[in-house]
Amino acid sequence: MFSPSTLTYFLAYAVLTTAQSVNLGSAGTYAILAASTITSTGLTIANGDIGVSPGSSVTGFPPGVFTGTEHLGDPVAAAAEADAGTAYGQAAALPCGTVLSGQDLGGMTLFPGVYCFSTSAALNGILTLDAQGDPNAIFVFQIGTTLTAGTAAQVLLINGAQACAVTWQVGSSATLNIGTMFAGNIIAQASVSVLSNVATQGGLYALSGAVTLIDDQISAVGSCGGGGGSSSSSLSSTSSSSVSSTSNSTTTTTTTTTTSSIISTTSSTTSSTKFSTTAPATCTATTVTKTITLPWTSFCKVTCKPTLTITATVTVTIPAKVTKCKGGED
Repeated sequence: MFSPSTLTYFLAYAVLTTAQSVNLGSAGTYAILAASTITSTGLTIANGDIGVSPGSSVTGFPPGVFTGTEHLGDPVAAAAEADAGTAYGQAAALPCGTVLSGQDLGGMTLFPGVYCFSTSAALNGILTLDAQGDPNAIFVFQIGTTLTAGTAAQVLLINGAQACAVTWQVGSSATLNIGTMFAGNIIAQASVSVLSNVATQGGLYALSGAVTLIDDQISAVGSCGGGGGSSSSSLSSTSSSSVSSTSNSTTTTTTTTTTSSIISTTSSTTSSTKFSTTAPATCTATTVTKTITLPWTSFCKVTCKPTLTITATVTVTIPAKVTKCKGGED
């Protein structure tokens, strides 16, 4: 015979897996989606779409880059916001399996299920989500008010757990502090604030407010089994992407080398991005190179020294045939 607590766990998990958790719909392709504004400082990288609705203001892209499409106050963004709102409702309606009110998530290892907080939730340290080898494992966190991840907090996914199967339904606002490595989609009723050097495997969705960022890497993962994005569950510092553009077509090659006493990672990105330059005197290709060095502790898999930096060299080549040449040539 099962004990009462074990039986409760199995019943809650059966309800959850039958419901297939939370479906982001068209919002799943968005790394960042806000109702009012998106504001980024520094070199934020958004792996996915970015959008605002009903607002239309985005600040900080460039120098920030995104690998998908930008939708500002248009019907596509409005539909995505509506789908994010529906996903929020789905998450909030699931029956609570375990009450964690007043407890810090740091240091916990949790199995698939629905976890609820009557008011605020905090993560200081490492939270481990263990799927126990189940490919359909789902984790939902229902938070009455705020979600706060402390400095260098981490969400680790083990034994088949996937970021696309983790949903954080936040009753007001979410804050991810410096160096946090986070997993799962955050759907906040109000706003999402992300401090510097944060990496997330999961989208940021603000239903009535803004999303603010500082030198971060945000990756859309969508919903497992639908809702766009990628089903990858591991945080990675290697990427290959196509960055949206509103200007002349260019080819950008970025080589990034990360060094520390713990990890060594090289990533290469090929993208089409916004770049301003002066038309050349003749119909020849123009090349511009720029090197940027910045701290980036969030690439560490477990922990690392605070001296970790990234040096990125960006080379932009504008082909002759897309450059306006003298003499009226195309």
